Amino acid sequence: MPSEEKLRGTLIDRSVVAKKKNNPYWRVYYSSGYGVEKNDELVLNLVEATFLHEQKKLIILNDKNQTLKSEDLFKLGSLDENFWVKFTIYHDLRTRGYPVKLSEKYPIIINVYPRGAKPINSSPIYSIMGAEAAKEIKLGTLDKAIKICKKLGTKLLVGLVDELGEVTYYSVKEVLEEEIENVNNLLQENK
Repeated sequence: MPSEEKLRGTLIDRSVVAKKKNNPYWRVYYSSGYGVEKNDELVLNLVEATFLHEQKKLIILNDKNQTLKSEDLFKLGSLDENFWVKFTIYHDLRTRGYPVKLSEKYPIIINVYPRGAKPINSSPIYSIMGAEAAKEIKLGTLDKAIKICKKLGTKLLVGLVDELGEVTYYSVKEVLEEEIENVNNLLQENK
């Protein structure tokens, strides 16, 4: 992707819309996992747009045709209680060179693809559930993430973001589910 080519988009609600006709390199961004293609537009989630803006690959205008700053994007992002966690994990993975795509299946926030793969024509290998290190993770939420991963055929990772913005990834296995089944079977046998 040429370093001098920047996308130009307009902030609409909580997304950034880049018109294809004004952005000749939109396909390069899309094939790399950025945005959703809709008619003559590439629609970027606020997390993706903030990342690209920070990387100086996206110019964002408001409805008055004024250029937005990173502070404006983070202020808008703060309206979503999970924005910081999503952005921190997304930023971490992208800057490490992993091909990723935001997920629309809560509580999974990001799908990770094999290195060198393009998200538009590959299957993910990992699905990431994000959480703040200082907050509890509910078992029901974890169970839902495991079920989504089974359907996708991915391995579940939990990305814990600490107060300093450092991310630690933990692999999740279904040991707990199997242990519960074993305990339930023992209880049934002892009746």
